Amino acid sequence: MKNGFLFLVYISLHSILNVFIVLIGVYSYVLGLRVYSSNGYITHKRTSLIFYLGEKPTIRGEKSVRKSRKNSLVLSLADNLSIIDMKYGDPESINERVRKLLDQKPALVNIDYINLLPNPPANNSPEVKQELVQLKKKTEQLKKNKSLQNFIKIIDVDADFPMKKIAEKYKLEYPQKLADKLWRDVLAPLQMQLKWKFNRPRPYQLAKKLGIDLEHIETKTHQSPSYPSGHAIHGYFTALLLSDMFPKYEDEWMNAGQEVASARMYQGVHFQSDTDAAFYIAKKVWDDIKDKYKTILT
Repeated sequence: MKNGFLFLVYISLHSILNVFIVLIGVYSYVLGLRVYSSNGYITHKRTSLIFYLGEKPTIRGEKSVRKSRKNSLVLSLADNLSIIDMKYGDPESINERVRKLLDQKPALVNIDYINLLPNPPANNSPEVKQELVQLKKKTEQLKKNKSLQNFIKIIDVDADFPMKKIAEKYKLEYPQKLADKLWRDVLAPLQMQLKWKFNRPRPYQLAKKLGIDLEHIETKTHQSPSYPSGHAIHGYFTALLLSDMFPKYEDEWMNAGQEVASARMYQGVHFQSDTDAAFYIAKKVWDDIKDKYKTILT
């Protein structure tokens, strides 16, 4: 009987303690916490009370806290959570043109394209931060290069441009009608459906949240999620198409496709992982339809 009574007391105290811990967590979150990612400590910004995210709690003095701040990346929990969950935009705000693309079945495609790509790197991952640093270098180079700025503006509205220049150089008849039809009926709906599946923020959206000063050239063609790059899908797929039609110039076609993808990164509107995913999808779709693409015009 005595043991049973003691057991009930123990359970009651344990429950009260758990409730107390939860209340402290809620209180701390509301008033604002700071996370010290390098040492695992959480400290309340208005007091010297510190909780260790491990086995044992500890209390440290203000000097130790200040020293830790110098050597740690400081982010509020609320900001960190908002970065992790950040999306390009609200699917409910999609306009009618995009809605039609989302409902359109890509012609000729038999593969399960919607499930081919892995998730992009997490918004708060080291990979994304490294990509943003690389993008920042590219956009800074762009400021000093007028010809590259002009090239980017052309690619923005005509992703076929570098391929057409090659065709012009070798006096080849460019298959514009075929390329346009493949874009409208196959690639445009496919890439838009993938974009809104992942709803990845654009680099400049995420850079702002992470405190990285990333400039970009604002145009009308990047008003959609980032992953994968639609321009890069267009460029790579068209390069594969032209390599099939004019195999003698395959290396030049593929380099031109890469130029399209790179232009979007110099513009500051795509991650490297967006263009990598674009090549993967373009190649998979090409392999799926390469024996029947000519039927799109019949």
